[in-house]
Amino acid sequence: MKRFLTCVFLIIFALILGPRSMAQTIRSRLPAAGHKGAVNAIVNGGRVILSAGEDGFLQEWDTASGAAKKRFQISALSLKAMAARPGKTEIAVIESDGKQHRVSVWDFSKKSKLFSMSFQAEPNFIGYSAAGAFLFIAQSDKTGLLCLDGASGSIIHHIDVFDIVNLAATGKSERNVVLYQNSGVISYWNMENGTKIQENKTISNLRHPILAGNNRFLCGMGVDGGARGLFVIDATSGVVLDRNSAFTQGRLYHLDSGNSEFICVLPQTEESSETEAGSYELSQIHHFSIDARGKLTLNKQSRLEQRALCALVTENSLFFGAEDGNLWMGTQEFAILQTKGHRLISSAAVSKDGVILMSVQGKLGMLPVDFRDITNISFTDTPYTNITAAEEGFVLWGGEDIPPIFSSMESHEVVLKRPNARFSLRAVSTLGDKALLLDTVGNISIVSLQTGASSFSFSATGTMDAVFLDEKNILLGRGDVSGAAPFLKVNIQTGETVPIAFPADVGIRVYKGKSDALFGAVIAKDQNGPKTVIVKLDLSNSKASSAAAEYPGEHLDISFAETSGVVTVVVGKEAVIRFATSSDVPASESLEQGSGFPVSLIDADNFLLSIDTERLLTWHDSKTGSLLAQLYLFDNGWVVKENGNRENPSALGSYTSVAPFTPLVIEIDSYSLLELASIPY
Repeated sequence: MKRFLTCVFLIIFALILGPRSMAQTIRSRLPAAGHKGAVNAIVNGGRVILSAGEDGFLQEWDTASGAAKKRFQISALSLKAMAARPGKTEIAVIESDGKQHRVSVWDFSKKSKLFSMSFQAEPNFIGYSAAGAFLFIAQSDKTGLLCLDGASGSIIHHIDVFDIVNLAATGKSERNVVLYQNSGVISYWNMENGTKIQENKTISNLRHPILAGNNRFLCGMGVDGGARGLFVIDATSGVVLDRNSAFTQGRLYHLDSGNSEFICVLPQTEESSETEAGSYELSQIHHFSIDARGKLTLNKQSRLEQRALCALVTENSLFFGAEDGNLWMGTQEFAILQTKGHRLISSAAVSKDGVILMSVQGKLGMLPVDFRDITNISFTDTPYTNITAAEEGFVLWGGEDIPPIFSSMESHEVVLKRPNARFSLRAVSTLGDKALLLDTVGNISIVSLQTGASSFSFSATGTMDAVFLDEKNILLGRGDVSGAAPFLKVNIQTGETVPIAFPADVGIRVYKGKSDALFGAVIAKDQNGPKTVIVKLDLSNSKASSAAAEYPGEHLDISFAETSGVVTVVVGKEAVIRFATSSDVPASESLEQGSGFPVSLIDADNFLLSIDTERLLTWHDSKTGSLLAQLYLFDNGWVVKENGNRENPSALGSYTSVAPFTPLVIEIDSYSLLELASIPY
């Protein structure tokens, strides 16, 4: 029988290492992907429109081309609200997952966090003063208003009012701030000394209040003595100036507090036509203005064929964020801004033959380790979901009821015997011509990559990870009811076991680097609850093992890689730690982020590779961690986006090439790859 994967790899490798003239090169500005989930906030960032979503991403939009421009993950939590600092490329966002709550401030032009604060409950208001000198934060579980320095984040005042604040704004001079409280109190405070100037009582519990007409008018939905409607109130006296009883719900948006025009976005459900079943949601857009006497006028109406969750009013257009992640733009009629989704990379590994990767769509491909050498990428279908590199090839594993296979460009494919065919694999490690296979119930087999036969078996219930230490020993990360030995050293020749002590309930990861640096990750508990600990292991003296870093909560998504004398660790979707393995290696900086947070690391000698939350393959400098390039896979081609020269902003983020896929169709007698992998053994 012909050897399928050997043929595939030989053809792919010939393609990707061929001359550059083989690749069709196209200069292109491809639109970025859109939000994966609801859009919760939109702001005007000066030259760009910015949106924030449930996916934790900040998105830049080019209104001239009508397309998504850039995409950058700033949080593993959902972004619930956002405010733009006037005159700066800075935004403040509320991050929350229902348990953790933060406000963070970012310079979006530099993709850098300036400062952040944590809260016990999700803040209910965030906004900047008119000139950006102050940042206001109101908390949903506490009374009063936090007034921060807009540049540094230091607390200037805490304005003590005995109620929840729903709105805060200043005039252009920023001398005073006006607050609206749930109880219906409108109060004015001196920003220099934090003292109260005056207060007036008006309608309580206004929903989605805004200030208009240079802060003269307070508008919102409410109830006054049983009368419901959209109210206009004199902000200096609390007197009701007008009411439109036709509007009892909806959300208000305006250009700024100096303007006397605003819109009301009203969600609505309509029945489908007789030929279509069910109903659908849309939004009615009502355009209002307020005259000098505070009287409301409904100027026009428009309709958005989508339920809008948020909106932005600019001088030329309206923007609406939708539940499906799209952004709509227009004035009277609205269109979706263009996005381009990419194929998702699920896993990757590196050996001497190159990088092999798998996509979520079930494609297997190979490319050179150096992104500058890529001229063509070819894919073939695969039923597998994971890859582990070996010295002379790759182990392909995962998938439904199929055994793992070892394949290289120099030998035939070998089907590897699993510890127990009834259980899927959890982890695979390789050393020389051996592979360690760990299944989901803790069964372990050491198998030959030459024959696929097992030479050693072991079982330890609750084993989470396993790795080769050397030719004779393996190390397990496991659950330990005593909370004293979350690691276990096993001799694969004699079966002798040695518990490795460390105060933790379970060892969830073990890693041995190229320099023999040994790390683990455990879940432990203290008076504050569970925590994740990265451990520097010393097997010769377990008392010398030490906690390298700690993070609150349980983080099971942990990845390690060692390149150029630096061990990089990714914890969850946010934390990145880097350790120099010797004093000869200079202290390295943090790992520079691409579009998303890195979640999976791959060491490649001269490069550190990662797969991020956007499921892109990213190249980093092996020593400094700086971002070099990212690989985008599309249905009709691929793009390598190089980071460019930092001294020349025009070179940043340029798309270097687009080339078509070259599908491979190879006959293996009468067998497909899926059938081949499913042959009993």
